[in-house]
Amino acid sequence: MRDPRDEHPSITTARHLRMTAELWPELEDRLGGASSDEGEKIRTQPGSKPPIDTHVADVMHQIQDWTVFLCRTLMDETDWKPPAELDTPGLLRDIARWRVGHFTEHQDEALAQAIIDDAEEHHALALRTARPSGVRRIPLHVPCQEHATTDQGEQVPCAGEYYALLKPWESTIPDMICSADDQHRMTPLMWQRAQKRGLNIDLTGLTA
Repeated sequence: MRDPRDEHPSITTARHLRMTAELWPELEDRLGGASSDEGEKIRTQPGSKPPIDTHVADVMHQIQDWTVFLCRTLMDETDWKPPAELDTPGLLRDIARWRVGHFTEHQDEALAQAIIDDAEEHHALALRTARPSGVRRIPLHVPCQEHATTDQGEQVPCAGEYYALLKPWESTIPDMICSADDQHRMTPLMWQRAQKRGLNIDLTGLTA
């Protein structure tokens, strides 16, 4: 594996920008409801809104403000045009792909070094916030196989999709958990049986 110290700063900085963008959905997920240290959602009363995590909100606001600073600098100093994706991850990916060299090779050496350092620090901050215990939430994009119940008592197909929680301290393949109802789960044995029935489950993210 290449030592990051041997890389050109533009390569390292671009990677930090891309990884911060990749972590954004996980930050949004933690923002929208309280989670345990192991990454599982804390259940709330039916009909009640999950609490907003103010620490996550502060971290996201900090990254957004920094991203806006990068964009304003590019618009002031270059012919850069914002991409179609105007959200924070879209802007970070665009800068990482096309304009990171403007910052890492900036004529103001102090500014260049500050942005190189900021990119690394914001990536680390996003990682600590999204995965405080190292747990990764992997969306599997597989529809839940169970049913939900309407207020009238009717059974309807569950609208959730399965995800899995990868925990560094566990070596076994985890259960699949429904995003709409965490009581809807599939064990690895149930996965195997479902795949034999034709359910397509991509386990790449769980075994990499």
